[in-house]
Amino acid sequence: MKKQWLTGLFLGVSLALLLAGGVALAQGFTVTADQDCIECWPETCPPEEYALTITVRGLDPDLRLHYRHTYGSCDPGEGWREPPLTDPWYATYAYYCQCECCEGLWTLEYWQEDQGTILQYDSVTVMAAEDCEALEEEFVPEPGTIILLGSGLAGLAGYAGLRWGTRK
Repeated sequence: MKKQWLTGLFLGVSLALLLAGGVALAQGFTVTADQDCIECWPETCPPEEYALTITVRGLDPDLRLHYRHTYGSCDPGEGWREPPLTDPWYATYAYYCQCECCEGLWTLEYWQEDQGTILQYDSVTVMAAEDCEALEEEFVPEPGTIILLGSGLAGLAGYAGLRWGTRK
């Protein structure tokens, strides 16, 4: 009886610490994209469905938001923005792919610094392509994932065999 009580207490404390750590991480500085692939639009003024929306959360209202954008083989962009005045903890920016050189991997980096010291940093990577659906069809699972899944199933089968053998 005592061992079960102690095990339950240990498990409860472990879960509480895990959840507290997850909540602390969720409130930090994060950069997210609303999609993994953005389709390019050949003309100027693309429709809204061709926009990549980047959301930056956890901003310090007293610091500027610095950025470095690398668009495929296009010239990278770098600069800073003031945090939005309406809600200093949250900002949303929209980007469009309008030229052929911008196709490829985009890396969008954001950080806040104070007197040259980077205090908060995060980045997001997305793909810009002419046809995102064609890229999705070429998806091949990583061999490491298949090996992990197979070894996990083999381990479960071995454990089940041991349990089955002790019954007789």
